[in-house]
Amino acid sequence: MNRFLFLALRYALFHRIRTLALVAAVAIICALPAVVFTGVRVFEGALSSRAKTTPLVIGAPGGRFDLALAALYHRKGRMAALPFGVFEAIAQSEEARMRNGMGAQVFPLHNAHSAGGHPLVGTTLEYLEYRGLRPAAGRLPGVLGDAVLGAQAARTLGLKPGDALLTDQESLFDLAKNPPMRLHVTGVLAPTGSADDRAVFVDLRTGWIVGGLGHGHDDVAAADPAKLLKKDGANLTASAAVRSFVEVTPENLASFHFHGDPKDFPLTAVIVMPATEKAGTILADRWNQPARRAQALDSAAVVAELLEMVFRIERFFNLGLLVVAGSCLLVLGLVFNLSMRLRGAERDTLLRIGAAKHTVGLLLMVELGLVVGMGLAIAGAITAAAWRAAPAVVEWML
Repeated sequence: MNRFLFLALRYALFHRIRTLALVAAVAIICALPAVVFTGVRVFEGALSSRAKTTPLVIGAPGGRFDLALAALYHRKGRMAALPFGVFEAIAQSEEARMRNGMGAQVFPLHNAHSAGGHPLVGTTLEYLEYRGLRPAAGRLPGVLGDAVLGAQAARTLGLKPGDALLTDQESLFDLAKNPPMRLHVTGVLAPTGSADDRAVFVDLRTGWIVGGLGHGHDDVAAADPAKLLKKDGANLTASAAVRSFVEVTPENLASFHFHGDPKDFPLTAVIVMPATEKAGTILADRWNQPARRAQALDSAAVVAELLEMVFRIERFFNLGLLVVAGSCLLVLGLVFNLSMRLRGAERDTLLRIGAAKHTVGLLLMVELGLVVGMGLAIAGAITAAAWRAAPAVVEWML
């Protein structure tokens, strides 16, 4: 081993506390900017890739960011509902059907509720196919009350096909709300590394039932007359004593029904895959009219605007890091300078026993290089770990 490196190591081990402090300072100064850069780049990539595969989002007027995050990442925001009739109108429009004769590429989303703390997304099987979601175990939902779990949701909840999952109670004090619904887990999706991994997918009608727009109960006509409040020809009004079902079974499936006009039932958003850019522009212009009471978003443009805000924050953060790094470097310089002064007797001893001045200087430079090298190595390990963990952290945040 080189004698200079040997002496530097011995000195570092003898003054281990001071050495560790200096190494930690160097590692933090170098790792922080790298970790921030890594996180921002992965965040940018995750948002942009999802937006590019979701060119057009239509929802109720309101916050554009809330609508985009709800449609892309199943985030439940404070936004108005979009009537289901809008989805039907878009799906039947000429622009939506111009896709190689394969029919409309229009997908409804209803994610106003949750189950087990995870977003409960009511949609169609076509949406799952569009996102490339395939069951790794079990099967996709087939009837009312069926649910398929994203890979992360299944892992967090510890559920598998054949198990049951209760929807979350939204209000403990509102008696008008339906009680939690018991869902049948029919499958677990293969991991995709996207927001779909943490969602619970059900049929659109199941999502409406969870929201109280539909229900199932005992046959009112065959019920005890004491449980009837009103009888007007074929229309019967039952009291709360008539049993309502909180689980869909083969025996009671036929009793589930909806009240009201389905055109007025709520959606969170409608995702549109137009055949051409021109068709998308026409659809966006048509549904951005005030009379439509809707808004159409270019997902990529909204995400780019959101990322611009992130980059502005990053620039301020980087400026703060520069100030902190400069201060740390000054402190490090002061520590090394004081160290050199305290080692004056040691330097004089080396000179008296015949060591050349440049040899003493080289020894001090090797000690400094050793500290900086260890700090850089630790910073590199931290950055590599951040790069591996960043995708999972970003998906968890979104």
